Amino acid sequence: AGGEEAAAPAAKAAPARCLTPSLYFAHMPRLSPDGRTLAFAAREGEFRSHSAGFELRTMAWPPPEAGHGSATLVPIVRGFPAATDGSSFAGLFGFHDELASLAWLDEATLVFHSVAGATKSTFTVAATGGGEAT
Repeated sequence: AGGEEAAAPAAKAAPARCLTPSLYFAHMPRLSPDGRTLAFAAREGEFRSHSAGFELRTMAWPPPEAGHGSATLVPIVRGFPAATDGSSFAGLFGFHDELASLAWLDEATLVFHSVAGATKSTFTVAATGGGEAT
């Protein structure tokens, strides 16, 4: 009679599942056009800078209940890449906009840009691994 409304029952949160428990940093996930592969930037150890080197990783989607590890397509860059003419790939390195550039061209190819010296270039890499970024 005091005009108070009963509180609505709290919504039950959906269970969340960590897909990258062994990684310190996993960022900018992108699902392939066919919905079978998840690509993302990652780093196993911490960093103390606003820009750093990252790995480019993939994992099957949806991941199995157990053993949901990821495969490294592009290994981590140690230290800032030397200046290049932009034609040779030094590694995935940069700021948040470099990580945000990660995209799928098709079910088999990823595209991204990375900083190398004073240049920023665009590269592609086969999502199946074993290939070199071009």
